[in-house]
Amino acid sequence: MQNKKPFKEYTVLLNSLILNKIFCLADIYRIFVLSLTTDKITGITDTIINQLAELVGESTFNYQNKYSFTDKLRDSNDVDVNTVLYRENIKNCPIKRNYYTFRKPVNSEPFRMIHRELYDVDLKIKIKGYLIRLFSVAVTETLFVGYSQRELAKLLHVSPNTIRSYNKELSEKEFILELRKGFLLTCPGFRPIKKLTEASKIILAQYHQLLIASINNYNNSHTDILDIKTITIDDLKKLNLDRSTHIYAYYYINDFSNVKNINGLALFLETGVPYKSLPNKESDDSIIVL
Repeated sequence: MQNKKPFKEYTVLLNSLILNKIFCLADIYRIFVLSLTTDKITGITDTIINQLAELVGESTFNYQNKYSFTDKLRDSNDVDVNTVLYRENIKNCPIKRNYYTFRKPVNSEPFRMIHRELYDVDLKIKIKGYLIRLFSVAVTETLFVGYSQRELAKLLHVSPNTIRSYNKELSEKEFILELRKGFLLTCPGFRPIKKLTEASKIILAQYHQLLIASINNYNNSHTDILDIKTITIDDLKKLNLDRSTHIYAYYYINDFSNVKNINGLALFLETGVPYKSLPNKESDDSIIVL
């Protein structure tokens, strides 16, 4: 199991399961790993707790509290736990095995697709669970999370201090990109329905670094210090930006809220060729809305 994990490439988790307050952040990551082992068609897995603990990388003790991980799954209403009794050992004592069936979304029920790439990300279990919860409250079909820390604390069932601490670490590791009114998830593994491709992530990250470098250069020779988190359209006129970086900065300031095709924007920044673009009469003529 250490050499080849019994995982699917993708898994689907219901928002109601991810945001259920009976689960702690570590539980959310455990659910993700368990769901990776389910059958693609039936959504069933018979992975035992010892195997799951090994896959997650922790002790089985964490699954055996008075209100156990299996008990929580059973009470969630999104995972059916069916316990089957066998008589297989040499002493003819009953052995039980649990079969977990993950409920599939129906109609327009909110859910999230997560790639197994998240499993290989070097972060603590709790922070991975936090990231999964963040993804569940992202704007539909995007990787943008636009809530305040106070709002996130209520939605994610964690304290504001935890949010500040985790966001700081994730920002330093470039797994989230902080914006003026929220942030983008850039950690591997998260897939909105309209995917932000890996190539687009790289391109946008490059232009973000160019914007930061331009701000730093300006601050080194001026007294009116600019901040990436509070920069305005008027501030852009003070910077010596090339056209592509200026366009990136414009959309960054607006939290990419008026971008209908994020991959199209990345393509335009890289090549200069508009993709399904329309002129925005209310903004600067050099700005193209994609």
